[in-house]
Amino acid sequence: MPWNSILRGYEIEKGKYVALSNKDLEKIEIQSGKAIEILRFVDLDKLDSIYFDKGYFLVPTEDSKKPYFLFLEALQANGKVAVGRVVMHEREHLVAIRPYGNSILMETMHYADEIRDPSDFPELRKPVEISPEELELAGQLVRIMKKPFNLKEYKDRYHESLKELVEAKMKGKEEVFEPKLPEVEATKDLMEALKASIKVSAKG
Repeated sequence: MPWNSILRGYEIEKGKYVALSNKDLEKIEIQSGKAIEILRFVDLDKLDSIYFDKGYFLVPTEDSKKPYFLFLEALQANGKVAVGRVVMHEREHLVAIRPYGNSILMETMHYADEIRDPSDFPELRKPVEISPEELELAGQLVRIMKKPFNLKEYKDRYHESLKELVEAKMKGKEEVFEPKLPEVEATKDLMEALKASIKVSAKG
């Protein structure tokens, strides 16, 4: 289908759209550029991780190294994160700019109307009664499985199997590798499930 035959539209309600032409979109076109507009500075703990979308490392040009590292050190010394906006890919993004090691990381953020409220889900509205015994067992499992987080311990099992499959095919083999995922039996007995998990974790 030719690109110019595709009709664009903005959904105003479920199944209903307002048609938009290229001329219509040109009226609201935002000038793209490399400049980031800083709006304010905030404490990092005031920005919930649900706001963040994608991360980008910012690197300086040869002429901008001094202001780059001055800005980095100012953020580090004051324990703050800059909130700003930038235009990328024909869209204006809200961004958080923060220190990451000896570099500056820019993370695009969701706007408020893009984040669902937990109260929107009817399954979360009805309270569930938790017994002290269940809470104690769950806490025991948490304590047993607690250890320092190391990202390098975790691998993409599908990607690893895909690599093995490709390597086998390159060697003329036809073996098919499948990610080995642990089988989990469904149960409605929460206490027994917790006890079984504690038993397995204690052995590990």
